[in-house]
Amino acid sequence: MPSSSATSDPQLEALLRIKSAIDTADYLKEWTIEAGAKSGYCHWDGIRCVNNTVVWIGLHSGSIGVGLQGSLPPASAFARLTKLKVLGIRQQPGITGTSPLDWSQLKQLEIIGVSNNSLTGTMPAAWAGMSSLKELYIWNNKVTRQIPDAYKALSALEVLELQHNRLTGTIPAWLAGLNRLRDLQLYRNSLVGRLPNNLQGLKSLQEMDLSYNQLSGTIPASLGSLYNLQSLRLGYN
Repeated sequence: MPSSSATSDPQLEALLRIKSAIDTADYLKEWTIEAGAKSGYCHWDGIRCVNNTVVWIGLHSGSIGVGLQGSLPPASAFARLTKLKVLGIRQQPGITGTSPLDWSQLKQLEIIGVSNNSLTGTMPAAWAGMSSLKELYIWNNKVTRQIPDAYKALSALEVLELQHNRLTGTIPAWLAGLNRLRDLQLYRNSLVGRLPNNLQGLKSLQEMDLSYNQLSGTIPASLGSLYNLQSLRLGYN
């Protein structure tokens, strides 16, 4: 936890709380009270600010390299980052554990990227309450079980990338109700059964990859009405 001297800047305090969760090996050397003073954190790799307000956290191999060790922070760590729109902690094999249920409290988030880590457990059904969420990336982890039915409430969702996990069950028919969805990636999981017959509801869909699962049956005629669809992959089922 940051010392009391950091509390004069609530954003700095929040970032140091995040660091304490994801960086138990002290890989982020520049993330200190001294370096973050006077909004210095706005110049840290992986942080973007608008008018000295943190709006974007992108901690990945391209911004900070690979070296984080720890777990995803609880929602309370982000409480002072009230304008945060993009949260990305990805491409860090040292990030383990499960996806925090209480991230559902971060209602302002529009993009979540936690792909290419070492996450386990299931997809939190509580995240269905994130009404502003437009893009969700959880690919290449060890996430199990089914896609929560509660996610049908994510009406703003445009990108859903869950490939390279251990998801089971069928492809849910409620996906057809996400009429803003343009990118759906579910390949290399263990999904079974037939494709839903109501996919004509995905009017915005441009890319869909369902390959490398255990799907069966025929290709629904409803796919023929998806006039924006540019890429469809169903191989290796």
